[in-house]
Amino acid sequence: MEFIEQTTRGLQELFEQLGSGATVLTVNNRLAKRLNSDFNQYMESQGRQVWKTPDVLPLSAWLHIQIENLGDAGLHQTRFLSTHQEFRLWTDIIKPDAWQIYMMQPSAIARPVQQAWQLVKQWQIHWGKIAEFDSPETWALIRWGKQFEALCRKNAWLSQTLIIEHVTQAISKQQCKPNDHIIFAGFEDPHLLHKNLVQSLTEQQCHLSYFRHESINHKQSLRVCNDFEDELQQAANWTRQLVLKDATKKIAVVIPSLNENRSKVEQCFRKTLHPERITPPPYSGAQLYNLSLGIPLAQYPLVQNALTCLALLAEPIPLQTLSTVLLAPSLSAGLPQSNIDLLLRKHGRKQWTLKALIHFLKQTLPQDTSGSSNSLQQKLDRLHQLKQQAKSSNTPDEYGQLFLETWKTMGWPGSRSLDSHEYQQSERLLKLLAEFRQLHLVKHQLSFSEACSILGQMCNETIFQEQSDDAPVLVSGLLEAAEQQFDYLWLSGLDDETLPVRSAPNPFIPVALQKQFNLPHCTAEREYAFSEKLFRDFIQHARHIVFSYPSRDADRELRASPFLDIPDLPVIHERSSDEASQAQAIIQLEYYSDAQMPPLARHQLVKGGTAVLSHQAVCPFQAAASFRLHASEPDQAVDGASPLDKGSQVHQVLELIWQQLKTSHNLLKLDDTVLRTTVQNAIDKVMSYYQHKRPDLYQDNFLSLEKQRLLKLILNWLEIDKQRLQAFTVVEIEEDKTLEIGDLVFKTRIDRIDELANGQRILLDYKTGQSATSNSWLNEQI
Repeated sequence: MEFIEQTTRGLQELFEQLGSGATVLTVNNRLAKRLNSDFNQYMESQGRQVWKTPDVLPLSAWLHIQIENLGDAGLHQTRFLSTHQEFRLWTDIIKPDAWQIYMMQPSAIARPVQQAWQLVKQWQIHWGKIAEFDSPETWALIRWGKQFEALCRKNAWLSQTLIIEHVTQAISKQQCKPNDHIIFAGFEDPHLLHKNLVQSLTEQQCHLSYFRHESINHKQSLRVCNDFEDELQQAANWTRQLVLKDATKKIAVVIPSLNENRSKVEQCFRKTLHPERITPPPYSGAQLYNLSLGIPLAQYPLVQNALTCLALLAEPIPLQTLSTVLLAPSLSAGLPQSNIDLLLRKHGRKQWTLKALIHFLKQTLPQDTSGSSNSLQQKLDRLHQLKQQAKSSNTPDEYGQLFLETWKTMGWPGSRSLDSHEYQQSERLLKLLAEFRQLHLVKHQLSFSEACSILGQMCNETIFQEQSDDAPVLVSGLLEAAEQQFDYLWLSGLDDETLPVRSAPNPFIPVALQKQFNLPHCTAEREYAFSEKLFRDFIQHARHIVFSYPSRDADRELRASPFLDIPDLPVIHERSSDEASQAQAIIQLEYYSDAQMPPLARHQLVKGGTAVLSHQAVCPFQAAASFRLHASEPDQAVDGASPLDKGSQVHQVLELIWQQLKTSHNLLKLDDTVLRTTVQNAIDKVMSYYQHKRPDLYQDNFLSLEKQRLLKLILNWLEIDKQRLQAFTVVEIEEDKTLEIGDLVFKTRIDRIDELANGQRILLDYKTGQSATSNSWLNEQI
């Protein structure tokens, strides 16, 4: 903050002033946490056993405290909007125009519009000034912005953006009394509302200063890496060596593209610093590194399962949703859950209703009053009741209570003990649900689908960073590591496409106006100056600095950032090595090939029929896995009738027909009308079973189509039998046979055996899944 004249230089002076009662206001939570931690370490180093908690907090938290104090004193009657309430209000305002004008989702437009309005207010740009620029985006911003402000005035709401303005006015009117000594930290890009606050505090004789770290004499070098992955691995190896040497040092790796590459970064540092953690999280024990960037709350499995539960109250319910609920460890829906999942998959139904699911489980599962099946059915019965409540719910508060009851019914977050990470995730979701229930302030009525969608969006918008103990290594983005001091610092990604940062002007504010007020991200010149200042500050805040950049991005060559034009900078060219892989290569491993399974016992029956032979011919391992280890993938539900059912229907219809006809002579005696009737009767009898088995699928229209399909197919096949040159008698239909081949015994089923007049027998095998041609008869057989 250039408009604050006094400077608090270095941590020593800062801690002395904190000890004297000063208040430190930081730009974000991370810097406040770091300064608090540094102060505590300083007090311990001074031999102190007890000390007063320092008054270090983010500016946003301090502003909220001032507003609450004003409200307690009866001097502030407005109610400030939460972040989620404000965004939903913007979304509803924009919704009527979003599709008509921009052909986009309202939420996609609401974010840049909200940011544009915030810039207008933070830099005190009047609407009249914006109206001088005639464009559709300009007039849309003015219309939406004025509508938002009118709603806030009408309902006495206060935007988060304008809290600082209200506190500034209250200080000027001497309605609130801040600390006599305030120190600002981390505000490298302040706006006009910050300046007005500082001016108001100065007028009230408040002693102000701006905290800056002392400049450190440092050693620096440059590493030119092959690509991003190579650069990342080199940085991880570097931190590993430093931590093994001295874990008390403060080490940081700054990665400008951390937001886009978080998963790669996490995987690389976990593999390098914790090679013992080869399994998925959670992990036990202290961690050697912290990532400054969290991930959306909705990406955590515990939260995903909670959101999936809510889909049980909507219809239809996809089978995949049911599988997730049954198999999730955080949902104790009753054991054995995997068996029930397999049962549903085998049934073949792709979508369910709660009523149909409850009926199916009661008909299929054993009625054990103390068992898991009964427990699951009780939960489903309760869900059916909650589903009726969902029809009468219409406010966010009512839906919030409904969601809580649903999670409670399904046993979320599970019966097992949660570890620290899972506990934090569950608490954050419950806190977010409480925020969702407060949406009734701006969103009075919702449908069930809207309520689920909004809660899901809130979980996606909430970046959740798990709380953890301080670690020796900080892996962060550019801004998160600013204004912090380190013993060792690795600045990565310093190519000319990454630093300086590219400009990104807001699309709803005229670019000329953004240039006039020098708004954030408006021009390349502004971004260059900001990036250069950030780079120079990093250099001054670390004792040992490594700069690096990738020389290539796929097939493109990259150049060094202009900020790396430093005289006498040592340049190192080397490629990374995966130290964990190197260590494994040194170990002499013994390999043993165990490809032979124990032999079958004599006359041991192998279930699977002749499929055992076909699998064995194609792949012996596949045969062993399928028929001896019984390893198979779960059945997959399909739209419509499954191929297995279609084939079974053909077999059953033909079985009924030939049980009645018996000979080709009887077939030829029937005229077309009688034959058609005979086939239709057989089809009706067979399909009645499937209609009872799958009433959800075989309804009037679909049943009629399937009967027509079968009628056409069976008549065509019977026509082929009519054209055979020799008369025949059907002697066996769908007969089970036992075959012995050497010491192997197989069970098989023959579809049909015809006997000719000369006593010769012909085996028929119906093929409904593929077209059989005579071209394949001469190929090598099993």
